[in-house]
Amino acid sequence: MAGQGLNLGLEDAKSLSEAVLQAVVDGSDIGNIHSLQPYSANRYISNSIMLGGVDLIGRIFSVENGAFAWLRGIGMGAFGRIPGLKEQVVRFATHAGL
Repeated sequence: MAGQGLNLGLEDAKSLSEAVLQAVVDGSDIGNIHSLQPYSANRYISNSIMLGGVDLIGRIFSVENGAFAWLRGIGMGAFGRIPGLKEQVVRFATHAGL
């Protein structure tokens, strides 16, 4: 999951620049909340999912309880064996699937 902050930041910058450009084209104030609403709406879901997922992974791997570690190992093994699942996660994480 390394580099996800950079990926999110680049997508945020792209979306923000599009919202600002549209405000300029429309003759609106680029700092107006209404001008920036498309940026917020566009990025909220992706950012929330990614941040929640990274947080969840961190929590899962921080637990050192033996039984939980065993279950975690089973889950990771299943993750690697379910056809297409790993590719879907990678595609989402790199924003190619959005």
